[in-house]
Amino acid sequence: MRITLNDEELITLDEARERLSKLIRRQVVEVNLLDSLNFISAEEVYANINLPPFSRSTVDGYAIKSELSPGDFAVIDKVEIGEAKEVKVEGRQAVEVDTGSILPHGANAVVKVEDTSRRENHLLVGRKVNPWDNVAIIGSDISKSTMILGKGERISAYKVSLLASQGISKVRVYKPMSVSIIITGNEIIEPGVNSYFAPKIFDSNGYFLQAAFKEMGSTVIRRVYVTDVREKVEKEILTALNDSDLIITVGGTSAGERDYVNKILIEKGTIIFYGIDIKPGKPTIASLINDKVVVGLPGNPVSATIVFEELVKSILDFTERREIIANSLNEIKGDRRRDAFLPAILLRGKSQVYAYLPPFDSYMIGAFTLSDGYVHLRRGESVNVNEPVSVKLINTFSGYTVIGEEEPSLSFSGISRILYAGSSVACEAMKRGVGDVLIISSEICEPKEFDFEIKRKIVRVGSGESVGYIDGVGISKFVDSPSIKVKSPSAALSLSEDKTVYLPSTFGIKGEEVGEETIYVVINESELKGKVGVRRNL
Repeated sequence: MRITLNDEELITLDEARERLSKLIRRQVVEVNLLDSLNFISAEEVYANINLPPFSRSTVDGYAIKSELSPGDFAVIDKVEIGEAKEVKVEGRQAVEVDTGSILPHGANAVVKVEDTSRRENHLLVGRKVNPWDNVAIIGSDISKSTMILGKGERISAYKVSLLASQGISKVRVYKPMSVSIIITGNEIIEPGVNSYFAPKIFDSNGYFLQAAFKEMGSTVIRRVYVTDVREKVEKEILTALNDSDLIITVGGTSAGERDYVNKILIEKGTIIFYGIDIKPGKPTIASLINDKVVVGLPGNPVSATIVFEELVKSILDFTERREIIANSLNEIKGDRRRDAFLPAILLRGKSQVYAYLPPFDSYMIGAFTLSDGYVHLRRGESVNVNEPVSVKLINTFSGYTVIGEEEPSLSFSGISRILYAGSSVACEAMKRGVGDVLIISSEICEPKEFDFEIKRKIVRVGSGESVGYIDGVGISKFVDSPSIKVKSPSAALSLSEDKTVYLPSTFGIKGEEVGEETIYVVINESELKGKVGVRRNL
């Protein structure tokens, strides 16, 4: 029996979040301070004392009244570090102090030993001393009642140090959740266990989820794989209920006859929701079984990732989501029926950060995980070139980037990322001073200035239906009515066995010559001058 999801029955992401957050409970425990590292604080913590807790000297020297300097002073006593001595400075009196000694009453400055001369108890201060010179004033670092740890904050080694400075030895934290991850599907094989063979797929979802939960401080007590046999899937879910706070399943939530997760969650529990009005991620299900929450993620890797980030992680992870506003480098169209999540690559401009959104479908786990973040577009929303978009960050990239056409004869030194985005995006980048190296086809635009150029023939090889290129790639101009569009010649080459493909001669392929184009190389980053060149002559 197939279970179908009608669009009118879907709930919004916000509603799914609200329903789930009421049922996922976080237990609070008190732990010793040293054991709290990387835990999430369950309460706000305020300073018990001032820091420094008393005014003290920051040098070895003499405590005096600054307004009476320069001049002669009488040394009346000495206060050593850690000593609580009752001594008061009056008039032209001085008290010898160590670094860290409490500042005697009546004194408002400390003059360094090397700035004085002393004979017995007679001290000469030869220069003007300003009020509070060389004094760490009480509360000047942190004043009593200052919040020093926020609720939901991950406790770092630095926060452990700060809490210890307040005499705090125990902290209330959220107990790490115990999580079970159940990966379903006949096609799934674990990395490192089996050699690859079609049509199997290496599991990336389970590895991502386990790493993500670990990153949040949760404990994954099992990650198991189960084939699409109902009895086996049901057994794994029921077993996980015995020792897990939260169960995450992957796959088996769609309308396939062998999709059993949705059927089991419906029959065995109380459905929290089934179906979210987003793309990707529509067939997400959540159920309450034996007072335990089971969340069924779609098997599609990007769907599973997006739903985890936007639903599960948003509830469990209290750390602030990192976002950046960037101007779009290309036109972006969302889905007309559902909210859409699209990967974004960030690029530095002269005075603005830009976002390039590559061609994308929900199966493209590579495009998603290699991006810097993703953009959430509401139903029917679109973004024009140079309009601002909010990018939720998942990676941090700081290297040099190449944008444009694929050209195998080029060599790059010091380049960290190459984007085969085509010449339209590279031309737009050129206008806005974006990108470290631009590779541009003469079929799309011709730069006024460039570092060097490469002439290449376009050849046609193979037989069968034609393979073309996405709009904005130079070679797309040589292909009429393609049945398939790819983003780069390398991708086209992989289809040449039974199709007609169009390739640059620089790929070393012999075929029927159909035209010629010039590739312009524009190097914007001065440090890369001389590091980008032609590897060989073809």
